Amino acid sequence: MTTFVLVPGAWHGPWAWDRVVPLLERSGARTITPDLACTPDTGLHDHVEQVLTALDTAPDDRMVLVGHSYAGLVVRQAADLRPERVHHVVLVEGWAGRDGAGMFTLAPDAFVQAIRASATSDGGATGDREAMSDSGATGDAGATSDREAIGDRVASGDDVASGDGRENGDGGAIGGREVFGDSEVAGDGGATGDGGATGDGGLIPAPAPERFGITDPDDAAWLRERLRPHPLRTFTDTTRLGGAIDRIPGTGIFCRPQTFPFEQFAKSLGYRTIPIDGPHDVMLEHPELLTQLLVDVAEGSKSGSPGLS
Repeated sequence: MTTFVLVPGAWHGPWAWDRVVPLLERSGARTITPDLACTPDTGLHDHVEQVLTALDTAPDDRMVLVGHSYAGLVVRQAADLRPERVHHVVLVEGWAGRDGAGMFTLAPDAFVQAIRASATSDGGATGDREAMSDSGATGDAGATSDREAIGDRVASGDDVASGDGRENGDGGAIGGREVFGDSEVAGDGGATGDGGATGDGGLIPAPAPERFGITDPDDAAWLRERLRPHPLRTFTDTTRLGGAIDRIPGTGIFCRPQTFPFEQFAKSLGYRTIPIDGPHDVMLEHPELLTQLLVDVAEGSKSGSPGLS
């Protein structure tokens, strides 16, 4: 039997997979949906430990580790530490890179600055969410120049997965105003540049549902009441990979139209890529299609063939 470990992205909880879980279980699979901690002092490596606990306590099945968005970084490090448990890694619109990659090494400077400016000690208030939404500081920002600049670097083999790997905000390609528009991002304490958070601690207020591509009024209302602040440290931490992850097959599912270069991230790791038309939160809008892709990937992994062309 196959067990899917479904790890949610930033600002999301296990509920993000609510529409996918029953479909996977109907197909005969088991599912595990870790609830990643969201306290101000939580870091990426804490999230990795939570996923490792899920892997260590799971049945002795074929394990498919699935990470959405930010959780692409989490699942790759977890798989690297438990290669004997994980048969396949799937990135769904996943941020990912090699050893030393992190959200702030993969994202453009404008993204980093907007996130840092919005972080507060308590995750902010409604005003912060609106500012974040206006700034476009999510994986669904619609930033064409940003996508092209980072995507070209990945495609050309440049090291986007290192501390020097993001495009400079003043480099002409992806300046802050060009990516995020003229909106200011302010925390509870006003536009101070640090949003009231200290160091790498604090919480990032959740953007509006529209920033995840969810525009249906009912779905947007459902998502808005569930989104939660996310720990800043998970974005400043970087992955620690020992090399075992390179021996585990992987697939990158990316959505069209693309916002950030999720296809290139996956390809740069040697993963097969699969396009799907939909928003960044594709598991909410197209759960049936995403479920079928996950099942097909698992079946292909079993037989040793890609399963999908």
